[in-house]
Amino acid sequence: MTVTYSFDAVTNTWLGGIRILLRWKGSIWKIIFKEMTFWVLLYMMINVTINLCTTYHQDMFRIVRDSIKRGSPGLPHIFILGFFMNVVFNRWVGIFPKMGFVDHFGLVLVSAIKGSDAESRLLRRTIIRYTVLAQALVFRDISIPVRKRFPNLASLVDAGLMTDDELCVFEAKETENVNYWMPYQWGIRLIDKAFEDGIITNQIIAWNVATKMREFRDTLASIMCYDWVPVPIAYPQIVFIGVRVYLLALVIQRQQLAEDVELPVEGGYLAWLFHFPIMTFVETLLLVGWTKVAESMLNPFGSGDDDYECSYILDRNLSVGYTIVDNPVYPRPDEPDPFWHMAIPKPFDVFDPKSTLKQQPYHGSVADLHLRSRENPSFGGTLRRRSQMSRISVKSGNPENTVAGNMSMDGVKNGPPTPSTHRTRLASFTNDAIHNVRMNRLDSVTEEHSNGPKQDKTP
Repeated sequence: MTVTYSFDAVTNTWLGGIRILLRWKGSIWKIIFKEMTFWVLLYMMINVTINLCTTYHQDMFRIVRDSIKRGSPGLPHIFILGFFMNVVFNRWVGIFPKMGFVDHFGLVLVSAIKGSDAESRLLRRTIIRYTVLAQALVFRDISIPVRKRFPNLASLVDAGLMTDDELCVFEAKETENVNYWMPYQWGIRLIDKAFEDGIITNQIIAWNVATKMREFRDTLASIMCYDWVPVPIAYPQIVFIGVRVYLLALVIQRQQLAEDVELPVEGGYLAWLFHFPIMTFVETLLLVGWTKVAESMLNPFGSGDDDYECSYILDRNLSVGYTIVDNPVYPRPDEPDPFWHMAIPKPFDVFDPKSTLKQQPYHGSVADLHLRSRENPSFGGTLRRRSQMSRISVKSGNPENTVAGNMSMDGVKNGPPTPSTHRTRLASFTNDAIHNVRMNRLDSVTEEHSNGPKQDKTP
């Protein structure tokens, strides 16, 4: 039921936008057609009635119209509708990743239960069927199309998702809640049996398969929570009331009487054309469309054009799951790949050797920026490079590991060169000693800068 238009929007052109606007299925025109017809007819009825009334009634209508016009700007309908749309859209986007696709679990299952014998195949296929069965039990309670497809548990047996014996076991378990968990319990039992029989050779592998099944179950539990706890009903109610009250006020306050407007034409259809409020129609169109979009996204499990394809997901999971776990065939890497002798392989252009595709590898946004080193005048008189080695307590315990001479903050020696006989290796300093050097230098520079330049007190 989901309407796809990705091909029409593949490029940002005006023709693609027109193609999207001309669509009918799932479009804004389809969902607002009936309500827009109602508001247009209501406006025309009020306009014709008022223009046919007496002068006294027209004066009374002007008083009511002006009063509504003064109070309408204070209605917070835009704020309420915008916040409601944000809540509904985030909820709608967050539901779909929780729908559950069996691909990941099927790949883990086929890597754990190996073998092409009948017993291994039966185990893999049965576990996949139990997984899809649990999903069908959840979907038939939250989705209208799935409920129509599987109206009762016997229909699941007819569809092949459940056997007669499994149906008897399922119905024999009497609980206050729905037994969504029972197919997972059966699947976990089969995984344990496979480990006991030696089909799964490692307990960690068996635990991993059970964990993936539990993760698939968690996604369906999230779907149940979304259906169980919807948006508080007071919120859609206040949005419905606020928008419709504003539209009713809009229909009244935008009415034009024949005596109020000086038309450039006299009589005929052109006179009525000048009476039609075009901007009022556009404003009503946007408000009704915005509200209808929010209301249609409130529950994506219905039968609308843009609701989720729950029935298709069940069919797809069963088909793909069986395809993954039933007799998988793997290619043997007997020959080297075409890029075997390439140091930096690049894909070949199959259709056009001179491909015109734009290729722009990553390049840092400031990688080409060259900065000139300039001296900061505020620190020119205070950043004096002097030796701090006298403050260092070398933890190595060797008194010879002392370097004489001045050192800057970046570790570069300044001043007159030290004779080679007095030089020692910096590698003998421990990490703590180097850290103390840097911290002492930073403290001295900060202290000098805070005290300011020394003043000469000599008269």
